[in-house]
Amino acid sequence: MNLSLMDGMPVTPLGPEANAMDFSGSTELGIYHVETTQRHAYGRRLITWDGRVYKYCLALDAVVSYHGAGQSKAALMTWEAVGSAQSIGDTELLIDVTGVTENQLVGGYIAIHNTSDVIQWRGIIGNEATSGTTTKVYLDAPLHADITVSGSNCEVFENPYRYCTHVANNYTTTICVPAAGCAATYNFWGQTWGPAYISPGEDIDDPAANKRNLVFGGNYVLFTDATAPEGQHAGFYLNQGSSNIAGPAIMLQISI
Repeated sequence: MNLSLMDGMPVTPLGPEANAMDFSGSTELGIYHVETTQRHAYGRRLITWDGRVYKYCLALDAVVSYHGAGQSKAALMTWEAVGSAQSIGDTELLIDVTGVTENQLVGGYIAIHNTSDVIQWRGIIGNEATSGTTTKVYLDAPLHADITVSGSNCEVFENPYRYCTHVANNYTTTICVPAAGCAATYNFWGQTWGPAYISPGEDIDDPAANKRNLVFGGNYVLFTDATAPEGQHAGFYLNQGSSNIAGPAIMLQISI
């Protein structure tokens, strides 16, 4: 399968010399344009000249530009049997799951467990629609161990960038910070690394001495790690200051 395309969409990383085109007319808004037409595989990476990283995403619910966006999809399969025996070198597999549409799993991941306690972790670059009681998936690399039907199981995790939300949930991971807010079913670019501005959830413009780390809360805004010591790491203060500092701007650190 062509690894430059998945589900007919381009996946190779975009850099400063080949920025995102949005076809919006005379004013090309690039990563700040939102639309219902999908133009890239979800999770496609874009990097700006100064190292800011963005990922192509789909809004399951409305998202907000200066807040984080959460990943709202639990594992599709948690511990299910495989539907076919496979050999070393194979790049496809039948899994015992139904109700899956063609290429729904593109950009997701699968953990395959066999009877010898070998775990094989692969990306999913394509899948066929469910046929009967199984769904065929295509893997991004060959298997390095045989798989038997009896005693082998798998777990499937769908593409996290395909299920973004702003609905508050204390059990949801912040996956990105949208470059522009949008309604449900719209495609957008979400920042995952580099200088960023994110709405505060507390008075974080007065950091105490030696307190520079910031975390995301369940409502996708920023808190200090002193307030939420087990919160998801968001990054650190980018600008200097101790009292009523501007912003603050932060160095976002979700994914490079």
